[in-house]
Amino acid sequence: MAKKEKDGQEAKPRKPRNPGPAWLKAAKALAKLDARRAEIIADLSEEDQAKAERLAKDIAAG
Repeated sequence: MAKKEKDGQEAKPRKPRNPGPAWLKAAKALAKLDARRAEIIADLSEEDQAKAERLAKDIAAG
């Protein structure tokens, strides 16, 4: 049964969301991560930035 709008006409069916190719979605997510990383790093002194980056690499390495 189709939903009806306030004026009594049937509502148009919704189109499925197509986010595009997977590489585009990944690129957008990486860009957001890069921006967030820059915000976090900007709040630190140069010495603390170096420490944080080294520790992050160690954590990522496992």
